Amino acid sequence: MLVLSRQKDESIIIGDDVEITIVDVRGDKVRLGINAPRSISVHRKEIYDAIQREKKAGDKKEADDKKEAGGKKEADDKKEAGDRKEADDKKEADDKKEADDKKEADDKKEAGDKKEAGGKKEADDKKEAGDKKEADDKKEAGDKKEAGDKKEADDKKEADDKKEADGKKEADGKKEADDKKEADDKAADGNAKE
Repeated sequence: MLVLSRQKDESIIIGDDVEITIVDVRGDKVRLGINAPRSISVHRKEIYDAIQREKKAGDKKEADDKKEAGGKKEADDKKEAGDRKEADDKKEADDKKEADDKKEADDKKEAGDKKEAGGKKEADDKKEAGDKKEADDKKEAGDKKEAGDKKEADDKKEADDKKEADGKKEADGKKEADDKKEADDKAADGNAKE
């Protein structure tokens, strides 16, 4: 600390802008005159200490407010992040459900189409089998009729051949009888002439 002795009306210069003058001395009290720019604050020490205490309290409050605001912002950010994650999880779940529903619908449609195709194939196979059986039955009936017609023709031909043979045999027998009778008659006439 710099200690200076001054008498009334004497001054002390601090820097280039501050001048302190001894205005009056009365007992243990000294009156000072201070000439300083308006930008420099000049206070009695007790006032300065009070101002510093208030400033400190204000700085602490500001720090607390800032901390509180920071904590609130952090909580808000955390809530926003949680809400966002919840929304993302919900969207993901909805997308998955939609995809599962679509897959289930596609599988159901595919199964329906497969069943319909299977039913159509079964119907086609059944119709084909029916048509084949009908054709086979028709062919069998045709073959049977043809065989029957052939047998009937063969039987008729056999009967005709038999009838013709019987006719021929009868004619031959009649001719033979006529020839024999004629020979007998001729022989009888010859005997009569003798």
